[in-house]
Amino acid sequence: MKKIVCLFICGLVIFLFSAQNSQALIKPVSFYISGGVLTDDSLSFDPFYWTGGAIIDFNLPAAPIMISPECHIIVHNFEFDYFWLAPAVLVNLKFSSLFVGAGLTKWFLVGTDVDESFATEVMLKLNAGLKGPGFRLTAFLITEFDSLFKYNTVGANIGFGF
Repeated sequence: MKKIVCLFICGLVIFLFSAQNSQALIKPVSFYISGGVLTDDSLSFDPFYWTGGAIIDFNLPAAPIMISPECHIIVHNFEFDYFWLAPAVLVNLKFSSLFVGAGLTKWFLVGTDVDESFATEVMLKLNAGLKGPGFRLTAFLITEFDSLFKYNTVGANIGFGF
């Protein structure tokens, strides 16, 4: 499974690097519908989580900075009894079609039988990616501030832009 995911991501990177049209990179606002996977830092994909959501990129006109609010739903396998709602805000530096950045995220558990809602603490989200015309490929790492880089969640998603 890991080899298939790695081959898929490598193929997407090659495809996006070969894109010649960069009109999508200079739009002031870009909207993406995205989907992806995430797991712990052992990359075992056990447990396996799917993500789906939306990302908006606000490109600042005079600086190579992009502010990216996003919200994803995280589902374990295909069990929809409960899910995590994961909003985040990231600030990214752009280098042509590449970007790197960091921001904050907080997850909310939705749909359980628990009377009170469960939410994580605010966590650090680091990301790096490639932005092409109509595509946005992102790899990310999420870690808690209390145990920085000790217990990590890693993932990747691909967005299709409008």
